[in-house]
Amino acid sequence: MSLSTMNTQALHLDAAYAAAQPFGQRLMNSMWTLATMVGMSVAQVTQGTLVAQLALTEVSFPHPLFAGDTLYAETEVLEKRDSKSRPTAGLVTRNGKHLEVEPLFQPGTALLVARDGIKHSPGDLVLYMSAHGRRVKIVKVIGRKGQVRDVLEALLLDSVPHRGFTPRVLAEAAAVAQRDSAQDEGRVDLRRLFTFTIDPETARDFDDALSFVPAAGSGAISRTK
Repeated sequence: MSLSTMNTQALHLDAAYAAAQPFGQRLMNSMWTLATMVGMSVAQVTQGTLVAQLALTEVSFPHPLFAGDTLYAETEVLEKRDSKSRPTAGLVTRNGKHLEVEPLFQPGTALLVARDGIKHSPGDLVLYMSAHGRRVKIVKVIGRKGQVRDVLEALLLDSVPHRGFTPRVLAEAAAVAQRDSAQDEGRVDLRRLFTFTIDPETARDFDDALSFVPAAGSGAISRTK
């Protein structure tokens, strides 16, 4: 244990030294004790529901732990609050009588969907957040699993939750658009098209970008570059 925690305290390693100390024998590394107790609680409390360990408060070690002792742990939930962190993208599925949601782009197992939250159905792509225990709450329905646009939107919401521009930038863009509208007469506005590009985020225009739309009346695909 001392090697795994890089703790060279003689109270943990030196039997002769520890015998002359108040407890009369070597003590177990308290950080190892704490980590073991937290680990013992995972299966019953946080398995599949935890995003990150945010903090530990009021940690104390009122009694020593010796080699050969049996360690027991008990968890008591003192309070709860709704998470303010970003939601996760998932797919709603049916398992018998229950609806579950499977994470799309993050590791994890299927979780039961709580009854509260936005109405949804199997096959929906959704954003969800932890509710209580191993249940989650649906906070947004993105679309359907068979739609490429909806899958890409789910990927963006899962990985880049804070998108968009500040009000100042939007106001400046509107002013520029109004000022230059006369120069755009006769040009075709393609901004509504869903575009794929390999240009970097810092690009000021899309040199390497493609959009695909069904060609009117022919059943073919029209490509715009």
